[in-house]
Amino acid sequence: MKFGTAFFQTKPVEKLLCIGISVGILIILVFFLAIGIVIYNSGRCHGTALTDTQLKQLMEALNQEPSDNSDRKIVGSCGKKNLAFQKKCGQSSYMDGYECGLAVDGNFSNYIHTKFFWKNNAYHGESNPNWWVDLESSCMIKLIKIYNRKDCCGTRFRNVEVTIGNSLSSMKVCGFYHGSAAKGEIISISCREPMVARYVKLAIKDQNTEEAILNFAEIQVFS
Repeated sequence: MKFGTAFFQTKPVEKLLCIGISVGILIILVFFLAIGIVIYNSGRCHGTALTDTQLKQLMEALNQEPSDNSDRKIVGSCGKKNLAFQKKCGQSSYMDGYECGLAVDGNFSNYIHTKFFWKNNAYHGESNPNWWVDLESSCMIKLIKIYNRKDCCGTRFRNVEVTIGNSLSSMKVCGFYHGSAAKGEIISISCREPMVARYVKLAIKDQNTEEAILNFAEIQVFS
């Protein structure tokens, strides 16, 4: 009550000064309150949880190779070139001088060769001999072309299962060639359903080991 009485007893100029100071303080408080609200809402926006779809898209973007003006390594789209050329490979067994790389060197005159032995007047190979290549990128595989050995033994290429996948431990069937093939024959395998894969594998699926020997000349893989 004393404060109120003193206020009404002050001069008009002093009253106006007090009112001005009060209004100024109020404006400052409102200003800082508005800033606080903006900062709070901004923090909430940045802290919003990503949905599963948004998180997946973000991870895919982070895992993509940097783009340039040469060959782009983008998942699912790898160009029209032969994807297997001079890539890392392996096979179940080796004959000396006939290693897996001969199937991806661009030379159609040499060939790879798995091991064999002589038994009961016939050549025998191992059970389910196989060969594989690492394309080094996950690509949409549509066509695989196998060039058979030219000089002899073309009929050995038979009952061959072609599988593809993103790891050698998780492969799916792309196609199957019953054969037998002729010398120098070109075998084209189109995947039943185009699939994204990094590895391509060939394996003879035959209970009979007689002539179960992989010795083809070259392989090409296309997206």
